[in-house]
Amino acid sequence: MQSRCTPSLTGVALFALTLLVSISSNAQSILIAPGSLVLTDQRRTGEISVANTEGHRISYRVEPVLFRMRADGLLDEVATLDSSAAGLLRFAPRQFELEPGESQVVRVAYRATADLAPGEYRLHLRMRNMGSPVLATAPAPAPAGAAITGEISLQIPITVARAARILVRHQVGPGSVTLNAFTATRIAPDLLQVDLSLLNRRDGGSASGLMRFVVDGRSPMVDAKPVQRRYSVYADLDRRDYQVLLPVAAGQPVQFCVDLIPDGSTAGAAPEQRCCESG
Repeated sequence: MQSRCTPSLTGVALFALTLLVSISSNAQSILIAPGSLVLTDQRRTGEISVANTEGHRISYRVEPVLFRMRADGLLDEVATLDSSAAGLLRFAPRQFELEPGESQVVRVAYRATADLAPGEYRLHLRMRNMGSPVLATAPAPAPAGAAITGEISLQIPITVARAARILVRHQVGPGSVTLNAFTATRIAPDLLQVDLSLLNRRDGGSASGLMRFVVDGRSPMVDAKPVQRRYSVYADLDRRDYQVLLPVAAGQPVQFCVDLIPDGSTAGAAPEQRCCESG
């Protein structure tokens, strides 16, 4: 004896809902410039360019998102942020399509509220590559002996996204950092591992610049290029940690120095420098 809630398959029409998921290889890249935009009380508008570098038509979506920076530099997406610029910014368009080789300008505008406290506010705009438009395909042949009342076939692309950082500085300028104590450890006969941290002085907005390394009076080279690192420390972060590997001469002590060169420094200005000896 069958329970009422258990349908019998004998003589009952089957509803076949077949979802054919094919992963599109179309949505693989996205090109945006610039990656960071700073708006101030004097410069209230800016533009971000999104370019289609692929060989087919692509749909894009622009989404506001909040990130909090960790001491290791990784960004965690968060629902709320004390320094959020979401209520201060307007941007358009929010969705568009581009043919191969075309580009689209996303315009961003900042408007301060009457009670806005001095400080830096932040928002990221995530440019999401949605791939080619979703395609519908013809239904597959019905299985023998079954009555098909409906069938759906879809192509679902993988999406790729990149985020542009928007900084709003209201009555403040860029911030600055200072070098904290650091260690330089020889982890191989010809390789030095440098662990260092930058402390936020909390005298403005986010701080950014260049860390330049000097070993025995010279810039260490990798692939014929000097080893340098960009730094970025958000205004609400206390400390930012870095780890750098440098080639050194084997079998002898070296003197290691770090030069800290903030963005916007006057040409020829002396950088902040810290040095130590490593065996």
